[in-house]
Parts: sequence; C-alpha cells; structure tokens
Amino acid sequence: MSKNNKSIIAVLLSLIMILSLGMGVVTVGAQNNIRSTQTIDGSDRERGISQIQTVIPDKVFAAAVYDGLKEENHFGDGIQSVKEVLSSYTGDVIYQGMSKEDDELVHDITGIEWLRNTNYIDLSYNKIADLSPLDIDHIAALAEEAGETDPDVLNGEKWYRTSGKNLLFDFRGNPIRKYPSYTAGRLEWPRLESASFELEADPYIIIKEDGADKLFSAEVEIPLIERSGSRIDIRPNGCRIIQNDIPGSEIAEWTKERILLNGLSHSGEVKIGIEGADNSQIHSWVVDEWDMSTIGSSTLKFLFNQSVRIYSPASVGAVKVKTSISLEKIAEDTDEPKLLEGAVFRLYKADITDGVYVPRELYSETDYITDENGKITIEEELPSGDYCLIEEEAPEHYIVKKTPYGFSLGGTVILTGGTPEVTPTEGAKPEAADNVTYIDRYSPEVSLTVVPVAGNTVEKIVITYFDRQKQDYEEIIFNESDGNAVEAAENWINSNKGDKNAPGLIDGSVSLQVDFSRSPISFQATNRGVGGITVSKTVSGDAADNTQKFSFTVTLDDSTINGTYGEMNFVNGVASFELADGESISADGLPAGIGYVVAETGSDDYTVTSENAEGTIKTAEMISVVFNNHKEDSETTDGTTDDPSETDPSEESSDTKEPGTQGESDATGESDSSDKQENPMGPSKPSDSDNLGGSREPSASDGQDTSLNPDGNVPDTADKTDVILWFSLFAVSALGLAVMPFVAKKQQ
Repeated sequence: MSKNNKSIIAVLLSLIMILSLGMGVVTVGAQNNIRSTQTIDGSDRERGISQIQTVIPDKVFAAAVYDGLKEENHFGDGIQSVKEVLSSYTGDVIYQGMSKEDDELVHDITGIEWLRNTNYIDLSYNKIADLSPLDIDHIAALAEEAGETDPDVLNGEKWYRTSGKNLLFDFRGNPIRKYPSYTAGRLEWPRLESASFELEADPYIIIKEDGADKLFSAEVEIPLIERSGSRIDIRPNGCRIIQNDIPGSEIAEWTKERILLNGLSHSGEVKIGIEGADNSQIHSWVVDEWDMSTIGSSTLKFLFNQSVRIYSPASVGAVKVKTSISLEKIAEDTDEPKLLEGAVFRLYKADITDGVYVPRELYSETDYITDENGKITIEEELPSGDYCLIEEEAPEHYIVKKTPYGFSLGGTVILTGGTPEVTPTEGAKPEAADNVTYIDRYSPEVSLTVVPVAGNTVEKIVITYFDRQKQDYEEIIFNESDGNAVEAAENWINSNKGDKNAPGLIDGSVSLQVDFSRSPISFQATNRGVGGITVSKTVSGDAADNTQKFSFTVTLDDSTINGTYGEMNFVNGVASFELADGESISADGLPAGIGYVVAETGSDDYTVTSENAEGTIKTAEMISVVFNNHKEDSETTDGTTDDPSETDPSEESSDTKEPGTQGESDATGESDSSDKQENPMGPSKPSDSDNLGGSREPSASDGQDTSLNPDGNVPDTADKTDVILWFSLFAVSALGLAVMPFVAKKQQ
C-alpha cells in the first residue's frame, strides 16, 4: 500500500473517531434533556419519591403514589409542579397494609387532597388516624390555591373528579380517630362502615389485695373518637362486649367517655364494640342527585381491646439462719490455760472491709457473759448478713479487748423478672423495693438466684401463696435434699402464675423464704491481765531532811503506753513524779507482763536503798516499790560513808542500766542523724524546654500546594447538549477533507 493511501486511511479513521465521540455526547445530552423534562424523576425511584414527599410527607404513602405514576408513566413535563402532576393523575393508588410491620404502614394522608382526579385509592388496614386533610373547608382553600374558577369547586362542594364519576376511597381497618364535620364531596363511605376497625387502649392496672373471692371493678376510658374536636356520642345499645376471657366480667354502664366493667377476677382481655349515635354521624357533602357515591350520613363502628392487668406481688422474705456460736475466753501470758469468767459480749451487725469485720450498729441489747468455764453459747435464728461479737466488759483485773469476732450467715438471694415496677391506674404507685416484683399471666418469667456464703448451705425454700381454687393461703416446701430447691421453686412460680392461654393457680401475694443451715461457729478469745505498782518513799537518819522532795521516773519497756494509770501519767511509757518522806504513789491497770524500772534522782548526799525497783507487772498484783534515803552526821558531804566498801545500790543500777524509753532513744537517734546528714545537690533534671522535638503546622514551604485555582471556579461537569460542539466537529471534519489532497500531492 502506498504512503499516500496510508495517510488517507489514517485521516479517515481519525474523522470516524471524532464523529463517534460527537454522537455519544449528543445522545447523552438528549437523554438528559428527556430526563429534565420530567417533573418527577421516573428513572430514579428514591429521588422520585423524595420529590413527591414535598406534597405527601408520609414516605410509605409517597412510594405507593410513585408506583401508580410509574404504572401510567405519568411523571409530568418538567413545567408542571408536583401538585399539578398529582392533580392530573387518573390512575389508581393501592397500598393495603395487612400483614405488614408498623414502619411499612401509611400513618399520614396529608397531600391526598391533590390526588383529586385519581380513579381509586385503597389504603385499607394501615395506621391512618386522621382524616382532617379531607375537610371541606380545607378543600375550599386548596381550590383557590389551584386557580379553580368553578364556584362549586371554590366553595369545596366539588373537588374530586366529575359528576357521575366519583373517586372511591377505601379506609377499612384504619384506626381513624379524627373526622371533619363534613368531608369534601364525592366520597363513598359504605366501605368504611362495612368493617369495624380496632383502636388501641391503655391497660387498666390493679395490684391484687389478698382476700377470698376478691373481685374488682375498672372504669376504663373509651379511646377518643372526635368529630371537629368533639368526642362522638354512643348510640343506645351501641356498647357491648364482643369477646371476653375474664369470665363473669360485664359492662355495668357507660358514657361517651368511660365504661364501667365489673366482676374482674384476674388479668385478661375484654374486646368492646362501639357504634356512634345518629347525632354524631360522619357527613359528606351531596353535590347533585347523580352523586351515587354520596351517603347523607354513616354510622361509625369501631372496636377496642381493653387489657386488664391484675398483678400479684412476689417477694423474698427475710432470710433467717439457724446459728450455733460458742466462744471461750482465756487469759494471756499464763503458763497454764486460765479460763476467765465474767467477760461481757454484745452482737453487732457488721461490714466487711478488706477482709476485716467492722462493727456497725448493735443488733441486740442482750449481754452474752462467759460462765465459770469461760464460755458463752448462742443458739439463735439470725437474719442473713454479717455479724461480729465485741467484748464490752472484761473480767476483773483484765483489759477489755475490742477485737471483732466476725461471722457471716445465709447468702445472697435475688428475685428478678416479672414486672419490677407497676403503676396502678387508680391509687398510689408502690415504692420500689429489692427482691419485690409483680406477676400475672402475661408478665415475664421470674428468676431466683441464691448464692450461699462460705460455711452456709441451702436447706429448703418455702413458698407461701394465695390459692385461686381454695381462696386461702397455702404453703409448698422444696427441700434441697430432694434436688435443686432453687430451680424447683423458680419453676413452680412460673408454671402457676398463668400464661396467655389461662390464669394460673396463684391468685394473690407470693412470698419465698430461703432457709440456710450454718456449720457451728467457735471462737477463742484472750484477755491480758492488769496489775500495778506502788512507789513509797522513806527518809531516815539524824541528818535527813524529812521535807525534801525527791524526783522519780518509772520507765516501762512498752513505749506505746500513754495516759493516766491510777495516779501516774505516762508519756511514751515514762512517768515522772516527786515524793517526800512518808509519801507514796500508785499506778494500776498496767498490762501484765511488761517490765518496769523505778529510778530516783537528786539524792546524791543520801544513802539510797530500794526494794523491787525493777521487775515485771503481774496480773491482779500491786507490786510495792520502796525507796529509803538515809543520812547521818558521820557521812561525808558527797553522800558516801567512811567504809569505802559500801556502795549506793541505786547508783550502781544507774551505771549499769540507763533508764529511758524507746521513744526517747528514737528521738535522740533522729537528732544525731540529722546533725550528720548532708544535703548534696544532685544533677539537675533536664526541663521540658530542653526537648527540641515537637510538632508544627505544615506550611507552603513544606512543598504542599495550599493555593486555590487561579480563577476560583469549579469546572462544570454536567452533561449538556452543546450545539457549538456539534458544528465544531463538522468544521474539523471538513478541514480534514480539505487538507487531504495537499498531503497526498506533497507525498507524491
């Protein structure tokens, strides 16, 4: 093939591609032009429904209308408004709500008035409650908005279709509660009248009081059915029970607001039928004698299902546990066990904190006193909970020990399920309480949970209930030895409270008593004895001063002892005092077993002798400590005798043992240590400001383009039919054809 031919073919292929592209653009543009000529989008269902919702807000209703428009391909010409498209539609709108969920039903018919030329609208068995959009005054206002000129249309008497050809509505099975005084003309009501619809009513709630053959009355409110804001009347004999599963109950009387039901014995359903009286009929407007669909009046019929709930309280009684407690009291620091008589204990309720029993309030005023064998024994039935025994008084010569001797009884008992909170229709609402719920034949099942604490086991569960057949209290016992008593008790209640098919055996209050058994509890308690010392002072010798005061310290080897014991005041285990000739001082109530040292100061010129100046406190004993200071004329002024072998015993004791307290030693140690401590300066910690890391905001210098488009415009990407583009394509094609001969000639 010659180069000339190849060039020609290449140019032709280019032209074909350009023409194809142009045709595609034109085709898309044409399609968009077709779409843009529709008032309601016929190709996008969701978009079309949302457009209809500007007039008909209920989405389910709007979707039903869209499907009707789709059937007739009636979406408008793009110039009409949505209201005008709906007004010119002559097909059907059918959406029956039977067997559909609530969110799939039509609830609101606002906008139905614009479907005025529709052939048939069937919205039966939906949830439509209000027919106000069909009010004749509302229609008259719309006629003016629609630009009508016909006087009958302007006053609302004529709106739907034409004379002799009437729009048919089917509202059967809708719970309609609001009717206008007059509906706009040409509405057919027989279909509305032919099927009673059911309205919802609040349940009437009673909490049962126990008593033989107890029957109740209930003044129930009739659901509000109104015409132009006023409740409709009920025609004579227009109120009756259609269905009743509470045998013996009946309608005693009624007004247009309320119905009195008598003879109610248990929960159930009473279905009541109502017919409106003649003076409250629903009227439609008669247009002319050929208006075959128009009924001068129509008697309204409806049903409502009145639920009656008679609840019985179910509760857990106070749990009590058979308890056997023994406590033995013995003395501390004795070679052989010594049983202590006369210790007084009391029983407290307790809390457990970090595993320790902490006394709360006193459970009983009873004093439990140890006998001659040092024992107390408690055999009682106590409520479930935590307890502790606390010593209130110790035996004579012993210290009260406040150690709690704790124990736990029973366990956790929880009753759940049923209906935890009930508000009676009449009367006060009972206060919510733990382990109390309410049951009837329709209530959820109850659940019983029992968790014994350590050392406890379930023994039995006793259920006391009011029996429907015997009309008296009955008792049933479930022993743990026969199996799982908790599960058996729970199943019995759920089986006998009744269900939707029939009431149960329970006809009043139900109480559960859970009995635990507790293994015997034994404690051994100890007491520390107390004793004391008496320090006496005598002065002898012809050179002695009988009026001189001498200083003493008593140092205990327990520095935690503080306070006044007898006549001595101890601070960190040390007491100081002064005595003159013939004086003495005593300290009693000191813990037995602790050591003591008595030292005298300020007697350097006396010969000091002592008895029991050092020793150990003993239970129930007062140790006599005696100091004698002696001074004769033959003695030296420094208090020593001519016989160098005689030595002052108190001074020797002072040299060999430095009396003091642990607290004093510690304080001295701290002082010495603080004098020797240094306070070196350690290396300083780098501050946060030394940290050079961190974050910063990005800037244009980081290479990021932060500028806007120079012209600030957003490209128009919508598909359009462009005539200029079409002619440009032809011009390019013509230019290509003109250039071809020159290209061919040049190649030749």
